[in-house]
Amino acid sequence: MESSQKRKALHPALVGVIVLAFFLKYAAYAFFITPLWVIPDETGHYSYVEDISHGDIPVLGQAQMGEDVTASQFGPNQTPGLNWIAQHPPLYYMLAAPSLVAARAMGLSFESQVRSVRLVSALFGAMTIFGFICLITEATGNGILALACAIFFGCTPMFIQQASGVSHDTLVACLAAWATFWCARWSTTNDFRHAIWCAIFIALGLITKATVLALAIPLYFAMSYRLWHRKSTTTTVLQVIKQASGLWLTMFLPICIWMIRNILLLHHLIPSFDDPSQQHTHVAVGFFEYMHVQPFWQQCLINYVGIFVDWGYKIHALPTAMQVSGFALVYFEATFFLSAMLVLFRILAGRISRRAWVTSIVLAVGATTVIALTKTHAQFAAIDCGTILLALLATVIIRVREISSATGTAWLLVTGSLCVMFLALLLYQQVWAAYYGELRAAQGRYFYPVIPFLAVVLAYPMRGHHLSRAALYASIGAMLVVDNFYLHHVLKFYGQL
Repeated sequence: MESSQKRKALHPALVGVIVLAFFLKYAAYAFFITPLWVIPDETGHYSYVEDISHGDIPVLGQAQMGEDVTASQFGPNQTPGLNWIAQHPPLYYMLAAPSLVAARAMGLSFESQVRSVRLVSALFGAMTIFGFICLITEATGNGILALACAIFFGCTPMFIQQASGVSHDTLVACLAAWATFWCARWSTTNDFRHAIWCAIFIALGLITKATVLALAIPLYFAMSYRLWHRKSTTTTVLQVIKQASGLWLTMFLPICIWMIRNILLLHHLIPSFDDPSQQHTHVAVGFFEYMHVQPFWQQCLINYVGIFVDWGYKIHALPTAMQVSGFALVYFEATFFLSAMLVLFRILAGRISRRAWVTSIVLAVGATTVIALTKTHAQFAAIDCGTILLALLATVIIRVREISSATGTAWLLVTGSLCVMFLALLLYQQVWAAYYGELRAAQGRYFYPVIPFLAVVLAYPMRGHHLSRAALYASIGAMLVVDNFYLHHVLKFYGQL
């Protein structure tokens, strides 16, 4: 980010090859590996696409699952149930519907139609990789580190699964990556047009999934603060107010229109599906006590790495789930911990000597190794969550004094940290408030709106020559570990071996 830091971007042709390779990988999984209905809520997402392809926007509480979807999932002569996915805004489904219309026009079978729609998710998955490369290059000036972060995120088992199925989560991740990229560029250039581009991508994210509000709200206030703080002597208060108003309209007007529609039809700003067949009794538990009663944070992290569920009941006789485990999970947990530790060492130590920095890296690697060898997966996940929280808090506390600097680095890192913590707190509060005795909503993919910001914070200390190359080797190792996990575990779970 520093103006004095020379950018070392990857060659555009190399970036194109990498993005294409990820698209082909996701597309191959979508067509040949991932069975129908094993993606979270894929039956509902596809039924939504079907409704859009027929010219209808489904209404929550009225929209039903597609008859062909129900027959494929449960067998013939079954009555379609209500489609809970109708609670979501329509952007992803509008973008996916043309592929379904084209598949129908080509006379493809029902299964081929579903798999054709999956290509849209594969495309968004590849564009997420492109966004990560551009973002980390912009934020750190290091193309090698950008490639490492993109590969590491792109080979996460859960993201591979999402990118090979009918799901709006890949579009959420894609839009978040590009919004964060434009935010990072604006923090460098102070060109208001870049802030508007950030707001546009946030607006698109909001009409894809309402969870993006947990990113949009703190980000808007942070951007408005920067507009005010960075105003020049020739900038009037009225001009700042106009810019802040323009940001707000660009960012929130589309979702406000959707909310007005929700109020008129459903009498709720952001409706959620309540299954009338399931009645739950709220269980009173303290706000902080909940995380001791239920392993919410641990499961969020583990499920972020990957969880596979036979949602369609087509492979196994009963609903069956399998989390990523063994060496594959430890590899990701160790990477998260090591990255967070490097953030803490770099921030708390300030400008330290090269020898002290090398010593810090050795200590971090040693601590990671000890924990990996002595702790269970759940214990390691808990340590990860705590260490990441400490890294985010330290970033805010230490760097907040530097946010007036001309480069914008501190502002970006503080803003990113606050956005991550805000979404985490909001998600935790909602799950705690709706607690009925069982762990629910501990899905790591709910963090996709803020993962690009988290990647910037965790990657920033590794922007040097040697650490960036170590990160690249680690990301390639992660890709090989995940491929091995798929070969020996996931394909068996899918009933293909």
